[in-house]
Amino acid sequence: FTIKVNASESTSTPATNIQTNLTTDTPKIEIKTQPAAIQNSKKSYNDFDYSIQQDNTIMITGYHGDDSSVTIPSYINGMPVTTLSGAFNNCKFKTIVIPNTVKRLYTSSFQNCPNLSTISIPSSVEVISPVAFCKCYNLSKINVDNNNPKYTSINGIVYNKDVSKLVIVPYLIDKITIPNTVTCISDDAFSECNNLLSVVFPENVKKFGDRIFTSCKNIESVTILCDNAMISPEGPFWDCNKNLIIYGYKNSTTQEYVNTYNTSEYIDHKLIFKALPSDYKINNNGDTDNSSSSTNNLCNIPLTITVMTISCIIA
Repeated sequence: FTIKVNASESTSTPATNIQTNLTTDTPKIEIKTQPAAIQNSKKSYNDFDYSIQQDNTIMITGYHGDDSSVTIPSYINGMPVTTLSGAFNNCKFKTIVIPNTVKRLYTSSFQNCPNLSTISIPSSVEVISPVAFCKCYNLSKINVDNNNPKYTSINGIVYNKDVSKLVIVPYLIDKITIPNTVTCISDDAFSECNNLLSVVFPENVKKFGDRIFTSCKNIESVTILCDNAMISPEGPFWDCNKNLIIYGYKNSTTQEYVNTYNTSEYIDHKLIFKALPSDYKINNNGDTDNSSSSTNNLCNIPLTITVMTISCIIA
């Protein structure tokens, strides 16, 4: 397995990637750091705290204003503002404008901003942390500029540009349609989405990252229709509803994952696995459609998340 360590943005160590293989039986250790600031001392510009990075660009690290509408400056002292990291914590603004100079939204760029309901991401942004909007519980929509080469948004949900990876689901989302091009779910994608009751992943979704459903207290069921799904061992269902049901194929990797998870001494609760009947399928509207009346009750899975243009039949 891989251990990832994200160093603080304010570290004085230059950005680096280190991989160490100790023996064939030891884990690979991968250390990633973000661009280092020239100096750790905090600087201020109007209501913004910032640091200067090694490439003579600006990282915004704090905000102390109380305006209801905020515009992030494009330049400070002639240097472009390119990075947000831990920048807006417990801020009360309702709207914020991110300039086209910003390229990176790191961890907790926006944290616990209770009045933030929608936000627009400019075309310049190249990196969005899955937890860039940590604990912004009233966020319902993230809109990505159509000209952004790295990301796109569909109904307020963030995907990578070719829509093969689901990146961020805003906290207030209670229903989405997963496009049939998605094959991967990013780390933390649904974290703390407490309006979701159930999720159905079509068979093309094969890779599930870390902490996907962390602290989803109200989720009742997750259905995985890929029979050989790759599920991260690092707790996709940590701190979820303790009665969470995982639906999947009998003898699938999903069932194997649940069995392994339930034997771990580190879990906070056990998962419930239920095998889907052989005639279970999803039609193009995302509804269950089962020909056998004897299995209708078994297939009564609430589809809070539906599936776009896909028909999945479990044999």
